[in-house]
Amino acid sequence: MQQKIKEIELILEQYQVEMQQNLCKLLQIESVLAEAGESCPFGVEIGRALDFVLGLAAGWGFVCENDHGYVGLVDWGSSDFQIGVLTHIDVVPAGSGWQTDPFCPRIIDGRIVARGAIDDKGPLMAVLYAFRAIKESGVALPVTLRHIIGTNEENGSQCLAYFLKHHTPPAISFSPDAEFPLIHGEKGILQCALLPDLTKAGETDGSSQVEDMILRWAKGGTAVNIIPDEAEACLKLTTRGKELFLQAYNQFEDKDGIAYDEKNGEVLVHAIGQAAHGSLPDSGYNAVALLLRFLSCLPLSGANGKYCRDIAHLMAYANDGGGLDMKLSDEYSCLTAAITMLNIKEIAVKDQESYAMMDMRFPVSMAGESIINKLHAGTAAYNIVLGKCLLKEPHFLPVHHPLVRQLLMVYKNITGDDSPPLVIGGGTYAREMKNSVAFGPVFPGEVSLAHHKGESISCENLLKLAKIYAVALCLLADMPKELFL
Repeated sequence: MQQKIKEIELILEQYQVEMQQNLCKLLQIESVLAEAGESCPFGVEIGRALDFVLGLAAGWGFVCENDHGYVGLVDWGSSDFQIGVLTHIDVVPAGSGWQTDPFCPRIIDGRIVARGAIDDKGPLMAVLYAFRAIKESGVALPVTLRHIIGTNEENGSQCLAYFLKHHTPPAISFSPDAEFPLIHGEKGILQCALLPDLTKAGETDGSSQVEDMILRWAKGGTAVNIIPDEAEACLKLTTRGKELFLQAYNQFEDKDGIAYDEKNGEVLVHAIGQAAHGSLPDSGYNAVALLLRFLSCLPLSGANGKYCRDIAHLMAYANDGGGLDMKLSDEYSCLTAAITMLNIKEIAVKDQESYAMMDMRFPVSMAGESIINKLHAGTAAYNIVLGKCLLKEPHFLPVHHPLVRQLLMVYKNITGDDSPPLVIGGGTYAREMKNSVAFGPVFPGEVSLAHHKGESISCENLLKLAKIYAVALCLLADMPKELFL
């Protein structure tokens, strides 16, 4: 096997430039969630990206299937025992602030820069070439290798739910959609809407009152799992209201991130932050939270004013759940909670069109039902009700699990790094499978640029990823199957 592994690595080195070129072609496709098309449940561009990848694999002699646009399958082997690799073709919206076109990839200082480069198209391409090198080496593996390519990972993973309903999951698998050396635990995820509670007695929308300062609308955020980098609000002010606004602005501690412009008797307020992945809220600067902190300092009238103050108190001052009385932790990690989307309209509180979206990540030792109960308790004193929630329970494999041990050994042998496995706040496909972990692609010491402007992947690391995944698949295939049955 060791001789075959060396041959596989040499094959991958020969394909290094071609792999970069095909990745750049894939990155040009703006595979962001959009309106469904024929056989494209999550948008035509996502379908086009999936067809491109399956076309490459089919041209190399693999058995490929596009299952109604939900998942793509690339198979090698005929055994009933499958080893799976799970990647995804969809990406989050590009956002603003890029130095280059996010869907026109460029190689800058040895890095391929484009949306999706590290999350998850770069790793996807590395896996595809790992499969190709294994096949071309002629090594006889007593298993079937299956590359499962999802299309909706960034927006609820309906693709994987479809896969699990229509296909038998692999006996063991990994997902290159997180960090090295290995992720053996993923925190629970709770994403839900915080809505104004119109059943409670309290302030009206103020339509019959004389107000100095009315919030006409406020908005920010592009996706529930992205820390937003921009947010805006529009205020209608009287002459006295303008004086109160300027007084509050001058006293606001974080006004460096706030700009405003007056036009036609209205003031447009703009908050600037820094985007980040929702699982790492402290790695960015939340523009929606900043805007809410500022708005809560203003004497806003009516129900919208109270809604802003309530949401700000609960969510805008820290990312540790403290405002919700949910500052929780275990031996592996702490709870995080961030407000990631906001949409307030002048009279929409009457029909609950106004909403704020929350992204919470909770420790692996805790159950989702308990977290939801605590969230209800934490919002009970406010005019807030929980809207639709997306809950994913934590996922955890112990360090002595054979899959964990083997992948750590492969990683150490190739990189020399003996770091312990990690627990993260991010969610990957691994949590949906038995005997599954997240494995790469971000190396220790690297800054993860997933969901950030300027997202990129190192050309050198792209090759290294392909080698790591090829070796891992070969050595996993050699392990006794009864360890995982």
